[in-house]
Amino acid sequence: MVRGDDLVDDVVGWSLIVHGKGAKDRVVPLSDELANEIRRRGPGWLFPGEKGREHVCGDTVYCIIREATGCPPHSLRRRFATAAYNSSNGNVMAVQELLGHESLSTTQGYITVSAKALRTVVNQVTSYRERDMPAGDEPREHERTEPLSGSVRQRP
Repeated sequence: MVRGDDLVDDVVGWSLIVHGKGAKDRVVPLSDELANEIRRRGPGWLFPGEKGREHVCGDTVYCIIREATGCPPHSLRRRFATAAYNSSNGNVMAVQELLGHESLSTTQGYITVSAKALRTVVNQVTSYRERDMPAGDEPREHERTEPLSGSVRQRP
């Protein structure tokens, strides 16, 4: 659970010490807006229990987040991973670090690619080919006609 005194002011801005699974702590950068909200709440638990001495249980936090956002917390984590990936121009290693994953493949499982993003890539490749492909460097005949996989049909 998160405590206000887990907030640290490092050389590049505010960060939060995240106490993760297996007693592994990591430092995650925060936006100034979120850091200011945590600072405003003081050094104690961000989600205090009834007597204020302990934090509420994880199930209660889950319910609070789901009610406030309409999404379960893990869904928000996946959305964050995708947004971080897209805004970092595909820096999957930065996303891996932010999520605290040891395995790159775990991080890749969190990132979704939209149909719009796929179309953008196709358009960029087409633009690159028209603009930057040297003359005489056209694809060989088999490269133009073979489908990428057996499930893709060619147009007649």
